[in-house]
Amino acid sequence: AAHSREWAAQAYALLKKKQEEQKQVLAEQEKQKQDLLNHFYIRRGEKLSDPEFGCILWELLFEPLTEQVRADIIENVNLIIDSEPRVSADKILIDEYEHGIALYCELTYLPYNISEKLRLDFDENAGLTA
Repeated sequence: AAHSREWAAQAYALLKKKQEEQKQVLAEQEKQKQDLLNHFYIRRGEKLSDPEFGCILWELLFEPLTEQVRADIIENVNLIIDSEPRVSADKILIDEYEHGIALYCELTYLPYNISEKLRLDFDENAGLTA
């Protein structure tokens, strides 16, 4: 009986340790996502110390979504995601809607290999919504 209580206590301790590790992973993933979102919130040129830093979607909201504009957006989005070494983009899609541009990304958070689909709406009236 003492042996089974000891085993149960060890199993419980292991389970609690795993749960705590999982919480830490999710907290780190959320921090990575927030760092990435912060980069998208900043318009290119707003950061005085680095005028090339930021997202160009804000300046393109009123432009026709031509193939060249799409290519420029995807290049900028890749630069933003590549600036965050803990995240990689598996797919990036751009779409228009009545008052803005929608950005769809399939992201993988490294080194945890957690994938997430993210939609960001760059809206001429409401700003950025995730």
